[in-house]
Amino acid sequence: MRTRAEGHAVGVHAYEHVRHTELDAKAGAADLDRALSVLERLDVRPEIWRTPWGVEAAWTRPTAAARGLRLVGWNADTHDWRGDAADTMLAAVAPAIEDGAIVLAHDGLGPGATRSGCEETVALIDPLVALARSRGMEPELLA
Repeated sequence: MRTRAEGHAVGVHAYEHVRHTELDAKAGAADLDRALSVLERLDVRPEIWRTPWGVEAAWTRPTAAARGLRLVGWNADTHDWRGDAADTMLAAVAPAIEDGAIVLAHDGLGPGATRSGCEETVALIDPLVALARSRGMEPELLA
């Protein structure tokens, strides 16, 4: 897998991308296990889990712990699913770019997306990395 070969970490998100508050514990665990199974077939064993929409339910943390996963969220949302221009997204997240910041961005189209492609998200990456480096940080890809 190219992503792993280039040294990036791969986390798990979801199989069906349903808010945890809309699932009971059994259905939530089954969705996570299905996503983990797909990744395992690719020889990927994630250590981090970002839930759909960042939403947790009472069962989320115990389910993560039982599978050895650390939950991660974000503090800077690009809202790239809307199709905003790269410079608009950069301006929106710039105040939050500090040590430990996690920027939410998407490399595909999914439920709720109003954009037709990912070009503006791709265009955001170079200036976002440059901004972080100008502030003395070295970005890394979590998942």
